[in-house]
Amino acid sequence: MWRKPFDLSELQHQLFLWYSKEKLVAVGIKNKLDGLKHFVWYDLHGVDATNGKHVWSATQNQRWNINRDHGEQDHHPTVVGDTVYQQPYAYHLHTGERKTD
Repeated sequence: MWRKPFDLSELQHQLFLWYSKEKLVAVGIKNKLDGLKHFVWYDLHGVDATNGKHVWSATQNQRWNINRDHGEQDHHPTVVGDTVYQQPYAYHLHTGERKTD
């Protein structure tokens, strides 16, 4: 087992953890100002589960106004094969590269 500090202090709401193929994927939610409005943002992090090394990060602005509908922060990720799906995007599990197809 490994212990490594990792700063998730920006996250304000749920934190989802997913494990697949020697990768731990952490997805957290925050509200963040973009221009004059606050939107819901999702931060994704890929960690090598064998040694605790942070491998990749991605952030996505959902373009959802905060306090709109109940549950805007409950869209958890899923992993299928080598792909992490976090609505509306998909990322490569091992590199964090956003898939375009």
